[in-house]
Amino acid sequence: MASVEENHLMVSKTARFFSLGNPRTARHLLVVVHGYAQLPEFFIRKFAFLEERGVYIVAPEGLHRFYCQGTAGRVGASWMTKEARTLDIKDNFSYLEQLIIGVKSEYEFESSSILGFSQGGATVLRWLVNSSINWNKCVIWGCNFPVDIEDVITQIQSDEKFCVIGKSDEFFPPLLLEETMKVYESNGFQSLDFEGGHQIEPSVLDVILKYDKL
Repeated sequence: MASVEENHLMVSKTARFFSLGNPRTARHLLVVVHGYAQLPEFFIRKFAFLEERGVYIVAPEGLHRFYCQGTAGRVGASWMTKEARTLDIKDNFSYLEQLIIGVKSEYEFESSSILGFSQGGATVLRWLVNSSINWNKCVIWGCNFPVDIEDVITQIQSDEKFCVIGKSDEFFPPLLLEETMKVYESNGFQSLDFEGGHQIEPSVLDVILKYDKL
């Protein structure tokens, strides 16, 4: 029997992203990257309180949509799986790079920050170690440190880097939470925790971003 050969073909694909705020009048850009099985249309609403502070919020969607249970019902999106992992990382890089360069070239902002939640955090880190885009703040929330990029993590172009994990996050029992924080800190991140689970906590985000009310 002949061996099966894997082949690749580059195709165009329509990617979705959602936004909140007026980019023409906003002073700040905040890019938020959702986690596994989430949709950006709903994830972005967790940051809606920032719109009145002059923030334009952009939420890209993972390139893979699927039914979260069975073959019908709620739909979620994913950034990658273990299958064809390297290809997905490359596709995510091209997609996110094109999106953000386009936004930043069309509009002017006083500052730009990026937040990656859960699987979106790993996606952000793998993207930024290969990107030349400059950020004021990079926030990785509820996410394990991707060990495959540890040797190049210093290549991220961000003035400040933060790691945030809830003390009751079901994916981070106490010992793992402590170990994960130490890994991030050893790689130049400031670590913060809070009384909560696998979720975005606005009060902690306020402390990090420091966006003044208009």
